[in-house]
Amino acid sequence: MRTTVTLDADVEKLLREESLRTQRSFKKVLNDSVRKSLKSISAPKPTLLPGKPLHLRTGIDSRRFNQMVEL
Repeated sequence: MRTTVTLDADVEKLLREESLRTQRSFKKVLNDSVRKSLKSISAPKPTLLPGKPLHLRTGIDSRRFNQMVEL
């Protein structure tokens, strides 16, 4: 897909330097940079919270709470 993007001067300079350093095209460096950046923000890692005891009476199964609710 073709599109027009206006880059800030400092961003263009960084992309051109990376292009020269890695011997890759400007287009490849730009696409790889955008892809890497978007992947890192689009898939946040889940946060696991520590479990807490429920202190339920004997015979109460926490996996069956939904069956205790009257409809």
